[in-house]
Amino acid sequence: MISVHAVRVWKWLLYSILIALVVYAVNSNIPFAGKKILTYTFEKPHNSISHPRPWVRYQELEEYNDRKKVIKIIEDPIYFDVWTPVAYRKVRLELMVKNVSKTTLSIGLRRSSSQWDIVLQPLTILREEGDWTVGYGEFDLSDVPLQYQKYTFLISAPGLVLEKPENGYVLLARERIILERESLIESIWNRIVHLKKMKSI
Repeated sequence: MISVHAVRVWKWLLYSILIALVVYAVNSNIPFAGKKILTYTFEKPHNSISHPRPWVRYQELEEYNDRKKVIKIIEDPIYFDVWTPVAYRKVRLELMVKNVSKTTLSIGLRRSSSQWDIVLQPLTILREEGDWTVGYGEFDLSDVPLQYQKYTFLISAPGLVLEKPENGYVLLARERIILERESLIESIWNRIVHLKKMKSI
């Protein structure tokens, strides 16, 4: 028969492990529901989304109509990074744009930081918001390594050339990134299973 003392010890160990797993998950910035939404309107620096680059391919416009600041893309393409301490399974990228050109917009994901392996897809129109168009694209991140704690995306507008302003431009008012991965509960459970496997070896 198991003594009361032994039961208390096992309960204490179990609680300690659960607390340690919760602390691990929180410190790893794992979202409770498995989804993280980031929005950047260029008004001030964002903690998780970089400003576009290279800067010579766009201009910043202050107080454009109903927006405090917009990016005017004048040459193709521009890039930006999304920093995250943990990897995700998939991402949905939504852009609020005004296409003042004859080009078809595309968005892309850089699959490797060591080479320019880029997956491109046309920007799919989602809805209209006043004079702006909101489009999106989705990418599978399960086989994309998280290197230097960031994912790199690009916005492509083929035909835009700095030396040919008559080709038009694209206005970018907002970037919204929706990242998805396992939830906090799933992460804790997977960690428990991993510890059990390690213990059995």
